[in-house]
Amino acid sequence: MHHLKRTLPFLLLGQLASCSLAAPALPEALVAEWISGATYPADHYTLEGFRSASGSSERLLIRKDGSYELVRLTSGAIPGYFGSRMIACETMDFMWEKGTVSVKGNQLILTPSTGKKRNGATPHNHNNGCTVFAGTEGTFQPTPKTLNYSIKNGTLQLASREATSTYQSRKAEAKTASSTAKIETSILGEWTSGSVSMLEYQNLATGQWTSGGGTSTLLKLNANGTYAKTGLLVITTYSCTSKVFVQEEGTVVQKGNQLNFTPSKSKSMGYTCSPSNSFEENGKVKPSSATFSLDNSGVLSLTSGDGTTRYNRAPGTSGSTSTSPSNTANSGTSPSTGSSSAPAVVRAIRTDGSGNWNGILRADGETLKISITLDEDHRGLYGTIFMGEDYVGYVQGNRAEGTLKLVLNDDNETTFLVTGTFEENPENPRYPIDHYMGGFQATNLQEENLGSGTLELTRP
Repeated sequence: MHHLKRTLPFLLLGQLASCSLAAPALPEALVAEWISGATYPADHYTLEGFRSASGSSERLLIRKDGSYELVRLTSGAIPGYFGSRMIACETMDFMWEKGTVSVKGNQLILTPSTGKKRNGATPHNHNNGCTVFAGTEGTFQPTPKTLNYSIKNGTLQLASREATSTYQSRKAEAKTASSTAKIETSILGEWTSGSVSMLEYQNLATGQWTSGGGTSTLLKLNANGTYAKTGLLVITTYSCTSKVFVQEEGTVVQKGNQLNFTPSKSKSMGYTCSPSNSFEENGKVKPSSATFSLDNSGVLSLTSGDGTTRYNRAPGTSGSTSTSPSNTANSGTSPSTGSSSAPAVVRAIRTDGSGNWNGILRADGETLKISITLDEDHRGLYGTIFMGEDYVGYVQGNRAEGTLKLVLNDDNETTFLVTGTFEENPENPRYPIDHYMGGFQATNLQEENLGSGTLELTRP
């Protein structure tokens, strides 16, 4: 197909992994996908997919051709209620900009060309009882930025007059995440302490407080080592009622039976005796530690210098049912010591489409090798595309339907719409789903037809 060879940018794909002669010179160490905060698949940093994120994150993609994209996901929460219990209703703001990047000495200069945003959206994973909002969308013209930068051991620091931000390349981030101590499975999820007698929250738009009473705390412990905590404290002395609402999020590390909380951002607001005597503070919450225990009735106790707080599972939620290795070892069942022990069982590493794949795109005798990392949940397949060491795009799809959508981070946003079949292989006990074959149609940003070909995926 001469039309395909002429229009389908296979050679352009190769150029994503090599510098263009016309591109501005950038230090090789800068050209990467940089992540600050929580790490998500690439499609979570798009306007279509950002509501799949569950925490704040920034993604700075610097390409060898001197272009860049910056995405900022900002999570927050407003108080709501589930029955009579106070809950945190999560929000997610999305900001995206693109432009050109250059270097002058130790300064990184970002010159944006356009920007998009959506504020106040409800993430897909939200608490029961929360009202769902799509958010308010708009465009804006970002301001140019000149930042001092430094790179060391896969970590990028960008400093302005106001603040310093720290990023890790996606590969370095993955290594860090794999080496971080995991939170015990039995305490993951959402926990509540105390109660609120009726709906109690501050309307952030009007600044008005509703009537109510009680004290409540919502704590969410995530498997990726992050946490979110929302609390309402109501104190009444004679005719004076004071209320404090505190919201924080950050990272949590488990060491034995101790949890160490390090907030990355926090907000405190409230009033003393009257809403007219209100206050608001940001970033004032300090790191803290607490020892934990979980009794047979499922009550989680956190003990610190301020005393012991007892939590129950949040309404409508449940903890992980996975059995940790330590629980298995202490189950009271002794291994057999006889000579007729059962043969070892080979367990599947991935029973769905998740994991690493090697891919080959073929069209009219041309081939292009890529690698894809996929995650699969109830919403479908999501993942990232690499050529060698370089990140070049993202992928999403549906395994049951056999559909995949590959989007490249080139100027034309080259898109491959693939229809095929994920094949099961009963002879592969570790990866029962180990092959995909499909045909694609390629288009660009202007929705022009670039031609067709095939995509084959196999396990490494």
